Amino acid sequence: PRAPINMADDSTSSRRGEGRLLRLPKCGILAAIVVALVAVAIWTRPIPIDPVPFDLAPNPALEGALQPNTILAKGRRTFVGEGLVGPESFAINSKGEIYTGLIDGRIVKLNNNEVVNVTRFREGMTLQCNDPEHVSKCGRPLRVDFVGDKLFVVDAFNGLYSVDVTTGDQALIWDIKTDIPGAEEAKLLNNFAVLDNGSILMTDSSYKFILSNHIYDLLEARPSGKLFMYTPSTGETHLLINNISFANGLLLSENEDFVLIAECGRARIVRYYLKGPKKGSLDVFANLPGLPDNLRTSSRGTIWVPLPGVRHGIFLEMLFSSVLFRKLILKLGIDVISVLSATSPYGLIVELDWSGNIVHSYHDPKGEVARYPTEVVEVGGKLLIGSYVAPWIVELDTEYLF
Repeated sequence: PRAPINMADDSTSSRRGEGRLLRLPKCGILAAIVVALVAVAIWTRPIPIDPVPFDLAPNPALEGALQPNTILAKGRRTFVGEGLVGPESFAINSKGEIYTGLIDGRIVKLNNNEVVNVTRFREGMTLQCNDPEHVSKCGRPLRVDFVGDKLFVVDAFNGLYSVDVTTGDQALIWDIKTDIPGAEEAKLLNNFAVLDNGSILMTDSSYKFILSNHIYDLLEARPSGKLFMYTPSTGETHLLINNISFANGLLLSENEDFVLIAECGRARIVRYYLKGPKKGSLDVFANLPGLPDNLRTSSRGTIWVPLPGVRHGIFLEMLFSSVLFRKLILKLGIDVISVLSATSPYGLIVELDWSGNIVHSYHDPKGEVARYPTEVVEVGGKLLIGSYVAPWIVELDTEYLF
């Protein structure tokens, strides 16, 4: 016989089912609340910048003179394993001796395959100076070049120095704390160029951020760099032009009627007139497919422009185009440099004529050899290519050049 139907049990079962159905939406609501609270917490998290929108010139297409190739990938990594990290710039004296500055504050001489210590900024420092956390205390040589028999060195944190490469003795030429009338105090000294009359042009990349936090200046996109002049004979420092977005490399024209400035934060080179009817004015010299660094002349009279940041990476273009994206990246605590390293390892150097046209380009599409190039010099039938982070120097035979 059929078992009698227990209406009470059926009702209880039904209520249990309803309970389960009711609990699911409650769980969903709770999850939504938690997500909302986390989102609010992230969005209200303070960040060290107040980014603004800005427009870049259209990104030059990789065609014609910018047609991709693998020429830079033919280069050789040298001094690997020699503790040579971040050889940003090179100086060659009248004897053909090559010097560079490193991330740990050292100035070294490259003697064939040997690295010879010349001097160290912050001598006696016991910190691990190749650690980005300590670099501000150890000093960071950026641009180096010979003026007569003295090696001039820009220390990004402290000022412009003269170094006797025989004794290692240092002399401070210009202190970064020096007052610049009409401008904020410099915080990130980057480059220099010496005029025939002995005056020294210098770039300060930012009056807000030191080198260790340079990425903040680029992300904020509020131009805070400047070009200024120091006259050793009078001891005077005066501002030439303000509001340059991460002012970087400098290169004087042959007759010193203008100076080229690598405006890294706008992916271009600008020209400041020192003489003539346009004296004191600024114009755009060249728009580039990346962020320029140190500028040098080539043996054929053109201009070497290394691009340590290439615009054809999606992440970099998103950073440039969206204020919201820049804010979100910082609020999430994402390491921008690490992401760029993973997404945009492309190595690229362009060669310009003195009309600002790109005449040649040299590529390392995978960034395996010439990653983040910062300077190019020619010596002994080869190019030396520096980098602000790489633990090697790239040598490329000039026979590979166009």
